[in-house]
Amino acid sequence: MGKTGYIGAVIVVAACIMILSEVVFLRDTAYYQPIRWTGIILFFAGIVMVPEYKAKRKPGKEK
Repeated sequence: MGKTGYIGAVIVVAACIMILSEVVFLRDTAYYQPIRWTGIILFFAGIVMVPEYKAKRKPGKEK
């Protein structure tokens, strides 16, 4: 996996951790909605970045 693929995967994992932790710990605070939307945006941005790597790969050029 290339650099873009790894970054996308890290963003997806960070977003999942953010979303799950805010549901468990921040449910009754004023920070719930902003952190929730940040996590959702990061999640979808990471999902978009992972397939971008596959489109750049050229068959037969693997190490």
